[in-house]
Amino acid sequence: MILGDIANTYETLQQIFSVILTDYPLLTEVIIWASPPCVQYSTANINRNPDDFDNTLLEASLTIIHTVEKWLHPDIHFYWVVENVKGAYQEFSKIIGHTPISLGNKFFLWGKFPKFNVNLTKGHSKIDPEGSRALRPNLRAVIPYEISQGLKNSIRTQKTLF
Repeated sequence: MILGDIANTYETLQQIFSVILTDYPLLTEVIIWASPPCVQYSTANINRNPDDFDNTLLEASLTIIHTVEKWLHPDIHFYWVVENVKGAYQEFSKIIGHTPISLGNKFFLWGKFPKFNVNLTKGHSKIDPEGSRALRPNLRAVIPYEISQGLKNSIRTQKTLF
């Protein structure tokens, strides 16, 4: 797993390619998960301006995704996910070009991956009342285990792609 800085596209691509080249003989699949910050898209943000979104980080994520996809050998299965909140639905759908799946109406996933459903048993909320004001965005940004496990299981058990 690589935690890259999508704002630094070149460095993130170098990290990804380094891992791919190191593990190439063992690779059967590559998954890129991008979660651009949701603050400007969140409907909970009272300062949000839906007429003036800065999509720089979404576009950087897509550059990384499409560069890796073009570069990979066709024998390696390639999947990608862009995750964000409901408020990003219209803007992201315009840029990415298709409708996302919604998990619990709180997590919206665009990308190339087998569709899956999950039960968010812990009642995870993007609006978490606990924690200090400074830490609250970090707590809300956590992707629940059930989502990553659901994606992993769907990839492992799929018979055909789309």
